[in-house]
Amino acid sequence: MAKILDHLPELDGDELKYARNIIEDLDDAKAREFAALYRKRRRNSNSIFLPMFFGLVGIAGIHR
Repeated sequence: MAKILDHLPELDGDELKYARNIIEDLDDAKAREFAALYRKRRRNSNSIFLPMFFGLVGIAGIHR
């Protein structure tokens, strides 16, 4: 657990468990490389929530 928290301290919950399963068998260099790639590809929760919210409001307003 300490290894994953050293490389990706911003993770929590299910995401932490998923990344820990991947990173536990890697050496330190590979773990750093994985953490850099994971951060680069990880989506911000706000970038998912806002389009969903606007889509919901937009679709609900179409019939009017």
